[in-house]
Amino acid sequence: MPSSPRSFACALVCLLAFSGSALADNHGAGDPRDPWEGYNRAAYGFNKGFDAIFLKPAAEAYDAIAPEAVDQGVTNFFSNIGDIRNCFNNFLQGKPDEAANSLARLVINSTVGLLGFVDVATEIGIKKSEEDFGQTMGARGAEPGPYFVIPFLGPSTVRDTVAKPFDFALNPFTWAGDGEFRAAVMGTQAIDYRADLLDTEEAVEGITEDEYTLVRNAYLDQRQFEVSDGAVTDAYEIEE
Repeated sequence: MPSSPRSFACALVCLLAFSGSALADNHGAGDPRDPWEGYNRAAYGFNKGFDAIFLKPAAEAYDAIAPEAVDQGVTNFFSNIGDIRNCFNNFLQGKPDEAANSLARLVINSTVGLLGFVDVATEIGIKKSEEDFGQTMGARGAEPGPYFVIPFLGPSTVRDTVAKPFDFALNPFTWAGDGEFRAAVMGTQAIDYRADLLDTEEAVEGITEDEYTLVRNAYLDQRQFEVSDGAVTDAYEIEE
């Protein structure tokens, strides 16, 4: 389970995007942030079906056979890789302390932490600061643009979609080995992450009927919170 309110919210949004559970309906139909709702609902349904047929069963099997220590180690390993992205984006956002923390976490966990399988940095109090290029673009003034559901990847916005290739480029596994190796690594990461959400799914399952709308609202609100580092007053609007 996620260890902080912010990470819990991020995990819940990703879970809702695949499983269709949700929290609350704040905006209703005709949301100006979602002018492509017809397409987005179709893509959401596709992702939900893909999860039900492939990803969730694989995650349940993994959760059943992987010892807790192994599961946590794999999660830590991929989280450690993410600190490359975090360091780069914290630097671009003009956050030298957070960038230094991300770099320190990467060095400590990659060495003392056995390639990141043990999160030594957290144990000694070095804070993790999650940042991506979409947040960097937002921090530099780029508007999110319309909501956009990406097949297989889930909820996004135009800005976040444009930013994703930059984050992929900072993942060494994007370039390591051949195509089969990269697919195996990324598949393992997806299954591990999905398995970590199984307990959360049970807690929120069946809360509402309009799953799509609530996933959208949760994602957009969470992304605004992340871009502003928590200094959120009003939901963003798209000019008509």
